[in-house]
Amino acid sequence: MNLTANKKLCLLPGVEIKSISQTKISINNAIAFDKMGYDVTILFHSKAEEIVLPSNINVKYLPRYLAVFDIKGNFARATFGYIGFIFYLTHLLFNKYDVIFTNAGHRPSIFIPTYLSKKIYNTLIVTEWWEWYGKGGLSVTRQGIFGKIIGFYDNNFELRLMNNYDVIIAISNGLKNRLQNHNNIVFIPGAIDSKLESYSIKSARERVKLSSNSFIIGLSGISESDEQDNEPLFKAMSYIIESNNSVYLLLSGNKDYIVKLCLKYNIEKYINVGWVSYQEYNYYLSSCNIFVLPYPLTNRNIGRWPNKIGDYIKIRRPIISNPTGDMDELFNKNNIGRLIKNDISEYVETISDIINNGVKTEIEDFIRLEKELSFSSRCKKINDLIEGSKLNEPTHTTA
Repeated sequence: MNLTANKKLCLLPGVEIKSISQTKISINNAIAFDKMGYDVTILFHSKAEEIVLPSNINVKYLPRYLAVFDIKGNFARATFGYIGFIFYLTHLLFNKYDVIFTNAGHRPSIFIPTYLSKKIYNTLIVTEWWEWYGKGGLSVTRQGIFGKIIGFYDNNFELRLMNNYDVIIAISNGLKNRLQNHNNIVFIPGAIDSKLESYSIKSARERVKLSSNSFIIGLSGISESDEQDNEPLFKAMSYIIESNNSVYLLLSGNKDYIVKLCLKYNIEKYINVGWVSYQEYNYYLSSCNIFVLPYPLTNRNIGRWPNKIGDYIKIRRPIISNPTGDMDELFNKNNIGRLIKNDISEYVETISDIINNGVKTEIEDFIRLEKELSFSSRCKKINDLIEGSKLNEPTHTTA
């Protein structure tokens, strides 16, 4: 019996459209839940023409009469902003849902409307936990007045408010272990986007006009927030590229920042992809010989599941990373590359060895992970938790 049929589910991503990877996850979640039989509505804080969803999925954007009052900036508008709060609150007060599915569920613009819906309509509330926000995590890195305010809030309310959700989906075991008293919290890693294709290196490079003789090392989604993690690799790449005429570094992300980064570390041979269409991104990734994912031991990395690992797995190229958090188990159970220390000499030695001698991986492991980490498989696990939950039953002890 399909228990989800005609059930109304509201997805409350709490992300800006400009957050490409998180928006993509939200859209794929909506599609997966729709296929299970839910009547899905998704709320976005801002509008973008590139968002395409099946016609039977309801998409609601911040109304124009509210958007004119919205303050542009980086103050986490979708989760802290008062305009986003009014949008979510009015929608959830006037629309009854069986399930509300959020992320960043402790943030005020998300938590207050969601919790009120639970109390008024007996809605089952579910949150995905994507980051270590509070003490020892992102709050340590917050800069400026607004950053310090967000950090103070996350330090004091992250764990306390998470406890009010009926179901918590922790994206890492590190996060799950922070809230051990909750009876309905489960680790489910991030998903792999099935839309990516694994093209041959030759055909992919023909599409984007890259040399067939180069050895290309790929990193996607380069951002300033990860520069400290990436520093040992970039220092190593400066030496490797200088010593090997055929080696190039392929980087996707903000073009201006990539130029600045490569100048800083004296990397002369690099391919600056910038932000491109999803199809072009697919070709560029498929042009790489190997991928590197710097992932040093920090609380933030212990609490994360790097979404780009899913892209690398889907392309089926060898991956070099660090044995932090859930990456340790992933690589130990699957022959998809090598785990090394986030250290300059280790990168130089490992990458040079792969350039000269290659690296053996198991294609069957990549293929199996694509199925295990698909959005449909992930959302089915989440739905099993939703169907197994009972409203108004205590699922936790208060933090």
